[in-house]
Amino acid sequence: MPQRERIRLAKEKDIPIMGDIIAESWKTAYRGIVEDAYLDELRGERWGDFLREGMENGALTCLLLLCEEQAVGVSVARASRFTAYLGDAELVSLYLLPSYMGKGLGGKLLLSAMNEMRRQGYVHCVLDVLCENARAISFYERKGLYKTGEQIEAVLGEQKLPCHIMRGKL
Repeated sequence: MPQRERIRLAKEKDIPIMGDIIAESWKTAYRGIVEDAYLDELRGERWGDFLREGMENGALTCLLLLCEEQAVGVSVARASRFTAYLGDAELVSLYLLPSYMGKGLGGKLLLSAMNEMRRQGYVHCVLDVLCENARAISFYERKGLYKTGEQIEAVLGEQKLPCHIMRGKL
C-alpha cells in the first residue's frame, strides 16, 4: 500500500522537528565532506532562532513534507541574499530524513517549494551547494538548475568549504 504524503506550510510549532530533520540530514549528506566532529555535535536547536525569526517576520517560507503524518522533510526559502541575484528567490534548505532519501520525495518537495516561490512572484531561484556534494549537484541539475560559475565560501566549524551557486527558472 502506498504511503500517504502531503506537503504543507510549516508552523511555529514545527520548528523543533524541522531543526531535527536538518541536523539528521546534514549528518548523512555531508559525512566525508564536513569534519566528523562538527557533524557529530550538530543538534536541531542550531536552526531554531533562524527559523523562528524568519517565520515570525515573514522572511522565510518553510514547507514540511509529511509521510503518514510524520514530518520527514523540510524546505526553507527566502528572498535571495546574493548581490548578483537580488530579485530571485533563494532555496536555503531542502532536507529529508536519511531513510527517506532516494525515494523521489526530495523532487516533490523541491517542486512544491518552487511553486510557492513562483506564487510569491519570483521568476528564478538560486541556492548554494557544497562543491563536493556531487549527489546534491546532480539532483539540482536534473531538476533544471545549473551552476552559475560563481562560488561562495561556507564556514562550518574550523572548515572553509567552497560552494557553487546554482540557479534555475521557476
